[in-house]
Amino acid sequence: MKRLALLVFPLLLAACSSSHPTAPAVTKIAAPAPHVKASIGEHGFDMALMDPAVKACDDFYHYATGNYSKLHPLPASQSRYGSFETVEDRNREILKQIAEEDAAMRNAAAGSNEQKIGDFYATCMATDAVETAGLSPIQPELARIDAVHDLPSLQDEFARLELGAGAVPFRVGAERDYKNSESTIASVGQSGLSLPDRDYYIRSDEKSVKTRDAYLAHVSRMFQLAGEDGARANDEAARVLMLETALATASMTRIQMRDPNARYHMMTLGELQALAPHIEWSSYLRALGVPAGDHLNVQQPDYLRTLDQLLTSMPLDEWKSYLRWTVIDRNAATLSSRFVDESFAFRGAVLSGTKENLPRWQRCIRATDAELGQPLGQEYVRRAFTPEAKAHALELIGNLESALRSDIPTLSWMSDATKQQALAKLSAFTRKIGYPDKWRDYSALTIDRTSYTENVLRARRWAYNYGINRIGKPVDKLDWGRFTPPTVNA
Repeated sequence: MKRLALLVFPLLLAACSSSHPTAPAVTKIAAPAPHVKASIGEHGFDMALMDPAVKACDDFYHYATGNYSKLHPLPASQSRYGSFETVEDRNREILKQIAEEDAAMRNAAAGSNEQKIGDFYATCMATDAVETAGLSPIQPELARIDAVHDLPSLQDEFARLELGAGAVPFRVGAERDYKNSESTIASVGQSGLSLPDRDYYIRSDEKSVKTRDAYLAHVSRMFQLAGEDGARANDEAARVLMLETALATASMTRIQMRDPNARYHMMTLGELQALAPHIEWSSYLRALGVPAGDHLNVQQPDYLRTLDQLLTSMPLDEWKSYLRWTVIDRNAATLSSRFVDESFAFRGAVLSGTKENLPRWQRCIRATDAELGQPLGQEYVRRAFTPEAKAHALELIGNLESALRSDIPTLSWMSDATKQQALAKLSAFTRKIGYPDKWRDYSALTIDRTSYTENVLRARRWAYNYGINRIGKPVDKLDWGRFTPPTVNA
C-alpha cells in the first residue's frame, strides 16, 4: 500500500496544481475491453482508464479510475470488480475447460488428477442428483448431534465436526511457532462464529441490529428447510444467536488479534486441562490425530476459560441447536437449490450486497479449486503456465532483487545497521512464482461420482489431516499454504 501511495502521490500533486486538471500529455491510448491487456504508457499505468473530466482534488478515486468503472460495470454476481477479477475470470475459463474435459474422461486412471478433478466437478454439476438428495447427505451428522446426551458425547461431536462437517467453538490446528519460525506447533484458539466478525454480534448501531435481525430470520428459514416447523425453527435460531453472542463477547477483537504476543501462550497439556477442565483434552487431541507433545499454544486463554463455563451453564439443547446449525450452514452450498438460494440470500445479498449468485459452473470451479487446489493447479500449469513462463518470471524477480541489492547501500535515509538488516531480509526471500516446486501428495484422498457433499467432506478431512500431520515437524518453506497456481494474489 505504501508503494502504491508513492506512485500515485506525484500524479495527485500534478492534477491538483491546475484549476482544470488534465492527465499528463501522452499519445491517446484506446480503452481496453474486458480481458484485454491494458496499454501501459510511460507513466506505468493505463491513462485511458482515468477520467480527467473529474477534478482530482474533488474526487481522486473517480479521477484515477473513472473510465475503468465505465468500461467495467459491476456485474450483478459480484460485490467488487477490478483488475484482479478480470484475471480471475480468464483463469476460471481455463479451469472450466480442464474440469469439463476431465469430467468427460470416464476412463481416467483411478487416483489420477484427471479422475479426481473430473469426478469432483461432475458431482457438483449433477444438479438433478443434488436436488434428489436434498438434505440426506448431512442427515447422518444431524442424527449424531441429536444423539448427544452429555458433555463427553458433546466433546466427541466437537471432534467429528472439527474434521470438516461443521464448525465448533474452538479451533485446534497447526501453526508456525511465533518465537521459533522453523518449528510447527499445535495451537488452540477461538472459533465458531457464523457471522464474519465478533462485532456483528455486539455493535448496537442501526446497521448491525438490522444485520442481526436478518441473520436470525435466515437461521430460522434454514432450520425450516431442514424440516422443522416455524415455531421450533424460531426457537432454535434464537438459541444459536444467543450462544454465538456469548462466544463473540468472549472473543478477542481484530485489533487485539494483530498483536502476536497477545496470541502466544505456550502451555503444557496439564495447564490447558486446568484452564478448561470440562474438556478431556488428551482424548480430544488424540481423536483429531494431533501428535503427542509437551506443549501447545493457547491463543486466547480467556476465551477458553469462558467457553469452559458455557459448557456447563448453557443447556445441552442449546449446544445441539448450535451444532445442527453449523452443519447445515457449512454444507449449504453442496445441498439442493433451496439451501443454496437461502444461503446466498443472506451471505451474498445481505452481507456482501451481491444481487445474483454466480452461475453453477463458476461455483463448481471455485469449489474444485478450493478442495483440489494442487491437482487442479497441476493441470492449469500444464496448459497455461509453461516452464519457460516461470523461468521468465524468475528472471524478472532476480533482476528486481539485484536492483534492490545495489540500491539499498546508497540510501541516505537508512542507517548502516538498517541497511544490513534490509540486505539480510532481501537474501532471506523464498521465491514462490507461478506454482510450487514440490506438489502435495493427494493419493490418500478418495473422490468419486457418488455424492458431491461427501466429496467435499472427504476433501476437508484430508486438508485438516494434512495440516495436523505437520505438527512437530520443521516448517516446510516450499509449501504454498492456501494459495493455488490459478489464484490471483499479485
